Amino acid sequence: MPDNRSHTVAARTPAGCTPRRRAAALLVGALGIAAAASVVGVAPAFADSMTYCPTAPNNRSACNVAVDNVMQFTHPGVNADGYFVLTRLTDEIDSGHDDDSSYSTDQEPAATLTGGAPGLQFVNKAANAATGAITRVTYGVSDAPFTATGAVEAATVGYDSEVWYSGQDKFSASSSSDYLTADIQAPTDNPDHAVTTTTFADRPLSVQIHNGLPGVPLVKVGDETAGGLLLDPRGTDQDVTAATIAPEDATHDGNAFYGGYRSTQHDASFQVVYEVPQAPAGTDPTSPWVRLAGTQLHLNVDMDLDDPTKQESTCTISSPTSLNTVNCTVTQGGSNGGQSAVAFSITLP
Repeated sequence: MPDNRSHTVAARTPAGCTPRRRAAALLVGALGIAAAASVVGVAPAFADSMTYCPTAPNNRSACNVAVDNVMQFTHPGVNADGYFVLTRLTDEIDSGHDDDSSYSTDQEPAATLTGGAPGLQFVNKAANAATGAITRVTYGVSDAPFTATGAVEAATVGYDSEVWYSGQDKFSASSSSDYLTADIQAPTDNPDHAVTTTTFADRPLSVQIHNGLPGVPLVKVGDETAGGLLLDPRGTDQDVTAATIAPEDATHDGNAFYGGYRSTQHDASFQVVYEVPQAPAGTDPTSPWVRLAGTQLHLNVDMDLDDPTKQESTCTISSPTSLNTVNCTVTQGGSNGGQSAVAFSITLP
């Protein structure tokens, strides 16, 4: 049969990936925003994907490498230093096979993906048939905050790899969540043996607040709010009512953190208010604590969807008297390919 195939690479879209079943350094010194501009926990490079792909035993096959670069906050801090586990939900084969024991190269996609450990699927066309190697695979993230505690549905990502015997090759990747990305690198011609690499990722954002007021604590007023940002309880040490940021001193670093994951469709925003509480009775009336009591700091994070380095975040100070002022500086940076961060530094003039 003549091979009159043409080829397209489908653009990635954030549309939902419908499950298909088969059988079954933020601060320089104390505040290093430079650290935020680097990609944290970068997944291994797969330019040499053929290293993972065995020689094709027939004239139509696909080797699909999948990479988990969905970073996770494991504790409050500047960077997301772990990875979410991706669990395979579906492996639909429309043409060919990846589980035929008579083919030494057949390989089903990994049951789970974890950071730094690529998964591999090898699909062969059916023997002695004019068919292709066509598959759709989906993975799910079932951990909070991508999936609420107790929820059945997981946020999904996946890829579609279609190597046709005679027809149009197609490769695409998709995500069901605004907070996850799926990007595929695929051939631009029509090879009989196609190699693809799909990377699943997110966009972690750390918000750091540094209390440099000597001897003066800061207390959270009300609850924080966010938009275009999926907050992760593991990334914050300020998730209780009236949480306090102790000042920098011999036993405290003066830092507090909020962490979450930015939307891939909207600007990220975050707001929280802190206040200097009334000083205990008997406190030296000339101390900064007494002088600053009642001062509020309105911390506002605004991060542009396309350019997280834009300095759009602000810190607004309100005080009972114009004489009681503090300095509040804001720095932000990062990358859509990895970690971003915003740092607030609160000090005396």
